Amino acid sequence: FADRMNETAARLGMTDSHFTTPHGLDDDAHYTTAADLAKLTAYAMQNEAFRTIVSTQKYTLPLSDTDSTSGRVLINHNKLLRLSDEVNGVKTGFTKKSGRCLVSSAQRNGVSVIAVTLHAPDDWQDHKAMHELGFSSYSRVSLAEPGEFQLEIPCPGADDGKLTVVNRDALSACLKNNVKSTYTVECGPLRFPPVSEGEVCGTVTFFADGKELGSIPLFAAETVPIPEDNPSFAEKLLDMIRPRS
Repeated sequence: FADRMNETAARLGMTDSHFTTPHGLDDDAHYTTAADLAKLTAYAMQNEAFRTIVSTQKYTLPLSDTDSTSGRVLINHNKLLRLSDEVNGVKTGFTKKSGRCLVSSAQRNGVSVIAVTLHAPDDWQDHKAMHELGFSSYSRVSLAEPGEFQLEIPCPGADDGKLTVVNRDALSACLKNNVKSTYTVECGPLRFPPVSEGEVCGTVTFFADGKELGSIPLFAAETVPIPEDNPSFAEKLLDMIRPRS
């Protein structure tokens, strides 16, 4: 199991972590960092079952399948879950060598933040302050609304010699305040029939601070069949590729 933990850590870019056991008790070869725990948490919070577990404050484990009225009561030690409705995880930890350790997650206005402290005696207050810093520094920004990106590309055989392509999907991203996003459009300079409505004909990709934020496809807005015995088709094609003086 520890081998699989290390394999996953390597895949997630946790370059300063090594695990020897699944329980995390003190061992010289068992270590991690706050940054690596944040990477791990961001990955784990994508899992719905994990999110449900770490956001649950109290759970009664039934003693049997037929008796749901009594059982072992499990209490989440993450006090932040009871201090704020915005907090949705994640985990406390403690050994004598590590001291008080805490990983927390919170959401506000479409922004998710993760805070990590190791050997922090006042971790509850530290995390509340870290959450506020994150929420005041980042915002959820709309990058594209459906139909916002619409362009025409030459298409011999279309009624007017052009094919309209448009995005159907919306896209948003969490950006640091005052950081502007840019985008690039990848779409061939010429499209030959047949083209089916809904066919992917291009892509819009968004960037900020040199990092890719995401992309959305551009779809054909109409169907363009192959012209049958249309004498103007060849002329339209020649006109599109004929050098301009």
